Amino acid sequence: RAYGVSWGAGTTGQAIGSTFHHNLFGAYTGGAVGVTFKNNVFRNNARYGLDPHTDSAGLVIVGNEAYGNNTHGIIFAQLARAVRGKVLWTVWEITTKRDGRTLRYIGCDILGTDGEGNYGYKDECESVGPCYYSCPLKFLRMVPEVACEGWRQKVREFHARTGQKIAVGQKLNLAGASIPYVTVTSVRPLKGTYLGTTYRIPRRFLAPPDEQETAHNPQPVADAARDKQATLFAA
Repeated sequence: RAYGVSWGAGTTGQAIGSTFHHNLFGAYTGGAVGVTFKNNVFRNNARYGLDPHTDSAGLVIVGNEAYGNNTHGIIFAQLARAVRGKVLWTVWEITTKRDGRTLRYIGCDILGTDGEGNYGYKDECESVGPCYYSCPLKFLRMVPEVACEGWRQKVREFHARTGQKIAVGQKLNLAGASIPYVTVTSVRPLKGTYLGTTYRIPRRFLAPPDEQETAHNPQPVADAARDKQATLFAA
């Protein structure tokens, strides 16, 4: 792992009177249990000094000092989490030691596998402007400190696009897909026809609401191509 010292799922142990410096993270736990950090120094690490991450439990953290780390010295308190596809969204809260201020930020863990049964993730946060936008809108409201307004705007646009009200019979314009539009034949799951082929439509391919044609009285349509199904690919 690209950390200094890490404790993985189900591991335990202790670090007492040590110095963690000039790493990506000084020390990291992911699913660890009962690890003790006492009288350590976490300094000059690229991101965090100490990161007790998701699903770690029963940790004892006392008498430590953190300074000179690029993001946070010691980070705590997951307030919320939500999995959307292959992304785990989280809200974290920290209290700074120097002045007692409480700060919050949005975390983004991109989950993945190597195809051989081994799983991993890449952790990011709002400040780097993640290329995923499925973060729950309530997380934006939970974190008043705006680290990347451009990313937040794309999150709002994503929800406006994917949350559109759709009716059977409506002509639905698409964006970034291999076809320009479909005529909706089913809402749940979302399906539509184009040139005689029925496509299942992931909502991420929907064009924005202001690019849709308003259908005041959409009419049900027969699924004439029921035996011709296709996957919608990105253009």
